[in-house]
Amino acid sequence: MSERIRSIKCNVQCMNFLDGMYYALYFIAFNYLFLTTTMFYNQTFWNYHGMLERAMNIVTFFLIGLSVVTIILLFDSWKERILPAVLFGAAIAYTVMRGGTYNNDILVFFLLAICSKKKSFKLIGYMSLLSGFIWLFASLIFCKAGILRDVISFNGGHGYGILCAEDLMCHIFTMTTLLFIIRTGRPGLPSIIMSFILLVLSAVFIRSDIGFISYLVLIVVTLIYKFGAGNIPSIRKKFVVAPFGLFMIISYIVVSALTIYLTFILTPSFIEKLASGNDVFKLIALKINCGKYAFSNYRILPFGQKVREFGEIANLRQQVYDDSYFVLDVSYMRLLFHNGYVMLAAVITLFTALEIRLYRERQFYPMFVVMLFSLVCAVDHNMIDPAYCVFAYLMFAELDFDRPFISSYINN
Repeated sequence: MSERIRSIKCNVQCMNFLDGMYYALYFIAFNYLFLTTTMFYNQTFWNYHGMLERAMNIVTFFLIGLSVVTIILLFDSWKERILPAVLFGAAIAYTVMRGGTYNNDILVFFLLAICSKKKSFKLIGYMSLLSGFIWLFASLIFCKAGILRDVISFNGGHGYGILCAEDLMCHIFTMTTLLFIIRTGRPGLPSIIMSFILLVLSAVFIRSDIGFISYLVLIVVTLIYKFGAGNIPSIRKKFVVAPFGLFMIISYIVVSALTIYLTFILTPSFIEKLASGNDVFKLIALKINCGKYAFSNYRILPFGQKVREFGEIANLRQQVYDDSYFVLDVSYMRLLFHNGYVMLAAVITLFTALEIRLYRERQFYPMFVVMLFSLVCAVDHNMIDPAYCVFAYLMFAELDFDRPFISSYINN
């Protein structure tokens, strides 16, 4: 065997080992973080949460090392290394400034994104879907058996073993999104039927109005794309795609700025009028009130601070009026105060860069989905939670869903 062939085999084995290591670490991290969104974590496993956190810290340590190796070996030029290096530096600086393990989901979020370079997004997606549906099914079964608490929201919506109905709806939305992305915006009939069944069940039992609207928009746009995208003439597509593509690219910048600015300037009288409307407007008014409370009581710092939150979603009707609820459950506001403006800028940079990449690759369907998520983040808090935001790894992972799960690096 010549030295060249021996070297090629060694390199392929090394790269495949890195692939396998990433998939294993991702599987552990995703399942742990999904677990923390269920009542299993608060009830069944609460006595073991210290041990689980220490185990997750070990996984995080390995991800840090893998990120360094990935930036050095798998990015092909110094220019390509700028973005992952900046994200890595910001995440490490945040962790050091915040005392190591406090709220390290954002560190894991960036590390998993960086390490996904040249990995199969299709495999990442299937692992996430399999694990997520198992956790949701287990939560439902244990909840119905009376082992897990069913957190019922102010409008009668059920959490079915998830922390609240809104989080359950967000899981369903993001997992369906993930499935549609893997199917490149053209899901088969079983997937379409399943999504409509979930839509009906969410309207009847979960009753998360804002999440329901987002889910409905996702399904409608997916059907339009599936059956109509190929019928648009190229000349019309050029005039439609270019302006809309520009808006999708800057969506996170625009939506985050508007969310923060409107929260700051809206008057108490306007918020009071908003709260006098239906349940959707009451919830929006409460979110704005919580943001204004944060502006009044907390500083805006580079790496955030520990924000004391209080209140139960189940008693929301009363808490709207007596100011006994304060939770920053809007992603942009949560990032700004919990994590700081440096991390807010880093997250927006990641998603904006992802939109640019998708536009260059002419991946318009996932580009729209990522843009839709920027709107969801204006009313929800799950922007940087790896258990919800799997499609952020499209930034560095392979967009070719036909490639092998374990890479063949010989052709590279």
